[in-house]
Amino acid sequence: MRKRSKMLLNIIMIVIAVGGGSVYALAKSSVHPASMNMGSMGHEPGGMGHTGSTDGIRVDTLRESASDAPVRTIELTAEEKELDIGDGKRINAWTFNGTAPGPEIRVQEGTG
Repeated sequence: MRKRSKMLLNIIMIVIAVGGGSVYALAKSSVHPASMNMGSMGHEPGGMGHTGSTDGIRVDTLRESASDAPVRTIELTAEEKELDIGDGKRINAWTFNGTAPGPEIRVQEGTG
């Protein structure tokens, strides 16, 4: 009986070892590539397969209907600046008014 139990235990250990190795191999072989280049995805010019105009809408042509509500003007300056991201690491980044993230903008509807 003891010899039979030992043999059964060895068989179980072999099955676990082989099965576990298979699971590991499947998990290691990801369906995602190690790197990706979005420029080589085969999309038409204009991106993502869109066939419409790529001219876009000019911002200076956007108009809102007339209103008596007060208008708030907020000026932000976008500029490239070297930022310290900790541990002595520095990067070049686009900032608003010299900070990233930019300054908090708070407004309340209906106030001037």
